Amino acid sequence: MDFPRGHLSYSQIRTYLICPRKYQYAYIEQVPVPLNDKLLLGTVFHSVLEWYFTARLAGSMPGLDETDACFADSFQRLRGAQAVRWDDSPERVSRRGHAFVQHFFHELAPRFDPLMVEKELTAPLDNQPVELRGVIDLVEKDLSITDFKTATARWSANRVRHAQLQMQIYNYLFEKNFGNANSQQRFCVVYSRRGQSVHSQLLEVAAGSDDREHLFQVIGYVADGIQAERFPRNEGFRCGFCEYRDVCLGATPCKRRKHEEEVDEIS
Repeated sequence: MDFPRGHLSYSQIRTYLICPRKYQYAYIEQVPVPLNDKLLLGTVFHSVLEWYFTARLAGSMPGLDETDACFADSFQRLRGAQAVRWDDSPERVSRRGHAFVQHFFHELAPRFDPLMVEKELTAPLDNQPVELRGVIDLVEKDLSITDFKTATARWSANRVRHAQLQMQIYNYLFEKNFGNANSQQRFCVVYSRRGQSVHSQLLEVAAGSDDREHLFQVIGYVADGIQAERFPRNEGFRCGFCEYRDVCLGATPCKRRKHEEEVDEIS
């Protein structure tokens, strides 16, 4: 079979690696499911960053009130545009998001010098009939790449290691489109469980040409599985909070939700 969207992305690859059956539900059958409130918050936060850095590129310097208003407008618009699964109340999720925006504005925004924002890149994969696609959150004037994440807790070293594949893909796409990228690539993780105390991490990630063989192997494995229509169910702790759980396993009580914070909230 062909790839359902005509290309592969990091989110597709990661979904297949976590559970091929989940990939089938999400990308092939396109089973409709509510957006959980953590993904909603991450999506809104990203839209604020895109607005803020785009304004910076246009020569303006948005203030905190403008940036906070952008979050409020985006939050209301997105929550009204689709079904949301609220694990916390909308009011508390909104307060947490406003706290994230304030932390970004005061602690992080001055550190970045934007060149490209939400830059979509595509490139064919060497020696594979596969097109890769990715959207890079921020490229700075020194050609360093930053990807922003929201979370409930700080990232562990193990979480960073598992996320390196995303930066390997971005490095490859950037090189194919523009030439060599800056070797500095990092995740900026903004995290808080309740919003009363917000923290952030700037996590450097090594991702260069030495990682290419591993990248090609992983993508080859995923591409072969999709084209061969191999979609087995990978049962484990993630089933307890998978949005496709009821479709896949039936409406049984969720278990081990404490592990939910280990999953990406937004890519």
